[in-house]
Amino acid sequence: MSKLESIIRELKNDIRLTKVKGITSILRCKVLKEEKPKKVVLGKIIDRQVKEIFNRYGIESDVLKEIEYNGIRISLLLDGLDRENKEVYELKTTIGKIPESLDKIRKIYLLQIYVYAYFLECYYINLIYINPEDIKVFRITLDDLKELGIRELFNKIIERYLNNEPYYELCSECYFRRNCKEKISIFKNSKGGD
Repeated sequence: MSKLESIIRELKNDIRLTKVKGITSILRCKVLKEEKPKKVVLGKIIDRQVKEIFNRYGIESDVLKEIEYNGIRISLLLDGLDRENKEVYELKTTIGKIPESLDKIRKIYLLQIYVYAYFLECYYINLIYINPEDIKVFRITLDDLKELGIRELFNKIIERYLNNEPYYELCSECYFRRNCKEKISIFKNSKGGD
């Protein structure tokens, strides 16, 4: 059994993880209407438990690395790094549905794992999605991300960053898109309105 399979088996059998289901019910109180607090609480609880399991399998957790790219200092904080096998581990928690396939994963997450793997010279990425009912692992390669155009997207974002231009193509994935004055003004200007 591989290290990844052992970790997932242990996660699924971890009794503390199964008790997390009750937390979302508790947080569905009439006072707490926003999704964000539920996601944050669920994420922090699971994050801590998963990283304990990572450590038992020799995977470093909360790895901080600073890099420089095109004159930009970038700080990377990885959920897990298996230095021996050169694999990145990234956790995503959700109270909703886990994406069904790689092309359904938010681009911002794919960008994040691409940067981690590329700059740490890791070929494999284990993107672990967890919700209260299930755990799903996407075993992704740098080649998979290149095929999806993530490398080009990263280069465009860096170019716009260097030119002090916002990158509006990711607005559709932003949690604050409904209230964002920047996006609203861009939309009005593109439609010819004021």
